[in-house]
Amino acid sequence: MQTPENIHLHLMGQADEATETAIARWRAESAENETAYQDFVMRWRQFDDAVPEADFDMDAGWRDLEARLGLGAAEEQVVVPFPAKRKGYRPMLFAAAAVLIAALGTLFLRDTDLPQVELVSVAGESRQETLPDGSVVWLNGDSRIVFARGFAGKERGVVLQGHAAFQVTKGERPFVVQTAQARVRVLGTRFDVWTGGDKTRVVVDEGRVSVTNAAGKGEVTLNPGGRADISGPDHTPVVSEVTSADFLGWKEGKLLFQAQSLHDIVIDLERTFDRKLVLAQSTLGNKTVTAQFDNVDLDTILAEICLSLGLKYRKEGLTYYISSR
Repeated sequence: MQTPENIHLHLMGQADEATETAIARWRAESAENETAYQDFVMRWRQFDDAVPEADFDMDAGWRDLEARLGLGAAEEQVVVPFPAKRKGYRPMLFAAAAVLIAALGTLFLRDTDLPQVELVSVAGESRQETLPDGSVVWLNGDSRIVFARGFAGKERGVVLQGHAAFQVTKGERPFVVQTAQARVRVLGTRFDVWTGGDKTRVVVDEGRVSVTNAAGKGEVTLNPGGRADISGPDHTPVVSEVTSADFLGWKEGKLLFQAQSLHDIVIDLERTFDRKLVLAQSTLGNKTVTAQFDNVDLDTILAEICLSLGLKYRKEGLTYYISSR
């Protein structure tokens, strides 16, 4: 496991040879490590204009970043966690990445000085909550949203990390979901937003949804059954058509994978079952799967996926290893 300090030194070209070698080896160990690295890099770059470029001191740098974004002890944040029913395997990948998620929320919700509320679900458990305007959110496992208390401000703004479905109550103010890659704007509708690594996926079940990249550019409008995929904060959304009801089935324990990469499926399965999945070779993550599973266990899902792709898996404790045959 690499520390945020080491990765910061690596990104700034200040890491020594031993650290560079260790990071390269760690990234090559698994697709999960590579995903974590790319996610960290993406979030770092989003805010690199707020970080000093030379003579970087980790503690001072984060204190400066927090001060510039209005984070810190003076800001009140209410965290409402989901009670864990069992111990999960997943540690927080990087404390610094959590700071950047908070920073994204602060920037997005900057038109109000009210405290922020954070709703959190643990891996392996989903959660349904009613928001201040009467809208309903379903959080998949290992996900969180942040919003201003009482939905104060010009917009009913929510910052999402993870996977959530929304049933939005109609209102005069738009309801906006912000992720690291995309901005989703509606007045009243039902839709699903999935994030993982450097991707955001939006699927609409009812109503119409406007989707742009995180910079507010490349706007597309989705009708029921419409899907938009955004692969980076500056990338234009790519539109396709799906069976939207199937994509909301995860709330009832159903999983639909429609030409979905094994890399993204691993993210879904880890959130749903609170187990660690490791791809023996990162290239396996590029394989795609189309399948649907209705309330079945993880072993059944992995057995069918491996059979269709010519792979195999083994289980050691709470970890599943997927490899070529």
